[in-house]
Amino acid sequence: MGFFLAIPAAAALPTVVVTIVTWLAEFLGRRISTLAFSFSVWLAVNGAMLVSLGLLVVGTLSILDGILVAVPTIVTEVWGWFMPENTFKCLLAIMSARFLRAYHDFRIKMLDLKLRAYT
Repeated sequence: MGFFLAIPAAAALPTVVVTIVTWLAEFLGRRISTLAFSFSVWLAVNGAMLVSLGLLVVGTLSILDGILVAVPTIVTEVWGWFMPENTFKCLLAIMSARFLRAYHDFRIKMLDLKLRAYT
């Protein structure tokens, strides 16, 4: 070991290694913090989207239940002659698809505006 430290370049080797490890730790720390922030924003946006979709489903079902209470039984019986049982589920799927499509179009427009701002 004493012979190795007698070489001038080898004596500076621990300093170089410490410098490289320090720089790498700072670099990865910045990257990881940026990534963690981006991931938390992504989680918040997706959480808000899921909550709004849940509220849409609950609101739609409550409106449909309110309509069913106000409709006389004979109308409901006649409705059953012409409409399938899963009509409300189909309407809910259509409304949810339209909502998700509008959200997707909004996101695409925002990305397009960001792209135009950078170019």
